[in-house]
Amino acid sequence: MTTIILTLIGLGLLLLATESLWKLGYLRAEVSRKIIHVSVGSVIAFWPHFISWQAIQLLCVGMLVAIGLSYKLKIFGSIHSVKRSTKGELIYPISIGLCALLQPAAWIFTAAILHLSIADGIAAVVGTKVSGRTRYKILGHEKSLIGSGVFFIISLIIITSCFAAFASEDIIGITPITLLAIAGIATLVENISWYGLDNFSVPITIVLLLSAV
Repeated sequence: MTTIILTLIGLGLLLLATESLWKLGYLRAEVSRKIIHVSVGSVIAFWPHFISWQAIQLLCVGMLVAIGLSYKLKIFGSIHSVKRSTKGELIYPISIGLCALLQPAAWIFTAAILHLSIADGIAAVVGTKVSGRTRYKILGHEKSLIGSGVFFIISLIIITSCFAAFASEDIIGITPITLLAIAGIATLVENISWYGLDNFSVPITIVLLLSAV
């Protein structure tokens, strides 16, 4: 419990710091949003190694309520002021809560939420920085080959690292080909998920695929 309290305090301070830097003009709203997105998700990814699934589910409900209030009252403008249409910040805790509800192996949850935070966050930043021939459209939505490539590489690194670090030795269903296939499927799912829905579709896909092997 002490670990969770300290973690929540740390995340709260991070929110306040990024909000202050945004108001002072040192951070753009999208950058501030991505910092919080990556930081919060990277911490939550390791929660199953310290607390119960039920505790994670309750914390996600609390997060959803807090984000809803913030969205309604415009408490954290740096998170909600992006101009593009998205409800990703509301989907974020719902997705984490559903992953916890499935109660996969702790390392699978870690891999799934790191996709939600690091892979998605970094790929989005890289993708918005490139233009020209590296961009393409899927059903009218513009994507970036470089951004998708970055997502695939980070996905492969996350899955391989989590498997090597946390999975038990008796799991033999995962081969290099399996790792490549899962990373490829995750990249495809991210490509066809818009308006923040990748915050839901990608981690759930990772949980289901890794739990099946």
